[in-house]
Amino acid sequence: MMYRLGTSTTLAATVAAFSLAAFAASVKDAMRVPTNGAGQSNPLLSAVMRPVLSKPLAGSSESIAMTALVDADIAANEAWRAIETPEAFAARQKDMRKAFLSAIGGLPARSGMRAEISGTLNGEDGVRVEKVFFESQPGFFVSANVYLPSAEVFRPPYPAIIVPCGHSDSGKAHAGYQYAGMFGARAGFLTMVYDPPDQGERMEEDKRLSWRGHNWTGALADRLGWSFARIRVWDAMRALDYLETRRDVDKERLCVCGISGGGTVTSLVMALDDRVKAAAPACFLSTIHDTFDQRFPSDSEQEHYGQLTFGLNHLGYLLLRAPSPVLVCCTQNDFFPYKGTADTFSALQAVARRFGWQDRFARVVGLCGHNWPEGNRQATINWFRKWVNGENDAFKYDVSSYGRENVGLDLESKSYRFVHKEIAKYRSETELQAAPGGKVTNIPGARGIGDILRVELDRLDAMRGDLRPDAEKVAKIAGIRLQGRPACEVFCLGKENVGEIAVERLVFFTPDGSQTPAVLLVPRVVAQSPVIVCGDGARAMRMPIATESLASGSPVLLPDLCGWGEIGSFKRKFSGQAVADETLAMTWYPLGRSLVGIRAENIIDCAEYVGKRFSALPHLVAKGRAVIPAIHARFVSPSLFGGEIKTIDPPPSWREEVRSMAKANFADSVHGALALYDWPDLQH
Repeated sequence: MMYRLGTSTTLAATVAAFSLAAFAASVKDAMRVPTNGAGQSNPLLSAVMRPVLSKPLAGSSESIAMTALVDADIAANEAWRAIETPEAFAARQKDMRKAFLSAIGGLPARSGMRAEISGTLNGEDGVRVEKVFFESQPGFFVSANVYLPSAEVFRPPYPAIIVPCGHSDSGKAHAGYQYAGMFGARAGFLTMVYDPPDQGERMEEDKRLSWRGHNWTGALADRLGWSFARIRVWDAMRALDYLETRRDVDKERLCVCGISGGGTVTSLVMALDDRVKAAAPACFLSTIHDTFDQRFPSDSEQEHYGQLTFGLNHLGYLLLRAPSPVLVCCTQNDFFPYKGTADTFSALQAVARRFGWQDRFARVVGLCGHNWPEGNRQATINWFRKWVNGENDAFKYDVSSYGRENVGLDLESKSYRFVHKEIAKYRSETELQAAPGGKVTNIPGARGIGDILRVELDRLDAMRGDLRPDAEKVAKIAGIRLQGRPACEVFCLGKENVGEIAVERLVFFTPDGSQTPAVLLVPRVVAQSPVIVCGDGARAMRMPIATESLASGSPVLLPDLCGWGEIGSFKRKFSGQAVADETLAMTWYPLGRSLVGIRAENIIDCAEYVGKRFSALPHLVAKGRAVIPAIHARFVSPSLFGGEIKTIDPPPSWREEVRSMAKANFADSVHGALALYDWPDLQH
């Protein structure tokens, strides 16, 4: 570690005439707190509150994370482009699928399926709707509507489509998903539209609706080493299992399509399940970095821990089962950026041409925002007709013809407008309910998503037993670099005296551009070991703690750890975030880094600095959410700290959060840590 600062102050500098009581009184005088809102000042607090950096850098951490994300995303594309032989391509597919499954926590064991058709609705043109529920995991039910083609027009066994829903609170009852079901059935495809967790009939709590529930559950699952994608992918695979049990389905002609979150699931399951003969994801595939830059990290099922470390990006979803045919559906004004879609598709075609697969991939573009316009839907059905029904002329590779179906001319304004065709009367959410009372949790023997997580927690607890983790393993799983960490330089950006206290404005700088601001408070005479006081908010919130240490003659360092304090504002916002720095956590997430680990490294850098500066091991005090990285730092580098860590208002343990289905966040998580330890275990 490197330092650039003035001369050191040591414990040996204590003078005989020094009166600790008098000094403590001077500190309290410098920290006078106004009692009537006027007249009195708080000079030391004012000095501490003044920014260290000239302007907020959004952490300098957000831009650093985005730079790393862009580089890794582009490198993943280039790795696919560099493959020259079919053998090398097949080997990369195999290795990446294995890594992908590991990243989401593997898949559950396949069990017997309890399924039931609870009712039937007759519709227009002979299309019937069956109300169905089936088990994805034992006691974990999925509610669905199955749209059947007219028996007078089409003969079974039918080709079939599963349609995973995107983020609609009403799930399968949303008009767009009813439309998809009817559209598929009228083209001769048995079409199953099903509810995701926390939507439609699978809603367990009002506060956890849709993407909010997905992300809160995803943060809990992350502590177990799972991803919310694990649950959604398995639901889709079990939907395919269910279709295979039906005598009216041709199990050799199975397709999947969906939009938004459903486009995500389509992309994941088409990459992992060999039974999918053709797919058409809509309004999702772009590039990871364009999506993060234009929008934000959006949903826990759309990001997988460390995926870019093994090269899995949006291009990877398209190529993992190539040459399986995929139609990419997008729109020009989507918040999943069209530019990214165009770039990914261009890279896809470059690879496909090398191996003679160019006809296996196509792209259609709607002239609207985040939607499933008529031309894109028609293209999807025609794509399936071509690739699973053998109707070779069904799909028009001149895709502009589908684009023309998306717009109509408004003769009065002489401008194009988006056309959304209505093809039937939509049913109410109640009419389409498959489970008793419209909730799958009312089915006898049903379990909720929390039950699934708690079973896994119990399994991990039993497997781990009483084993105490060692520092090397904790550092590895948390991503704390004990060896090879970039050298940190410390610069003083300003110094002033407030009574008996020297106030120094420091910045801890690393070669990647990371800047951690801190304020160091040094008493005139140092009588005790230094103290590092960490917290998850502004430095001012830690001043009561700092004052106690200063009064006893200890220097105090108040660092703003990555993503907190004056570097705690962000350009982006994670969807349904529980805390503001979750945006930063999810930007690092595909790169396989945790904020807990990054912040622990910040604390280690601070400890190395003050330990050398004052020739004494610092004591560590942590408040609020800063307790988690502080405990990690001391556990993996105990030789840098003196005494036990003092914790104030710590958050719940990871086990407690999983057991209570708490409103958790990714910023305080270490992926898969509960297989090895819970963070309070590191205190003992």
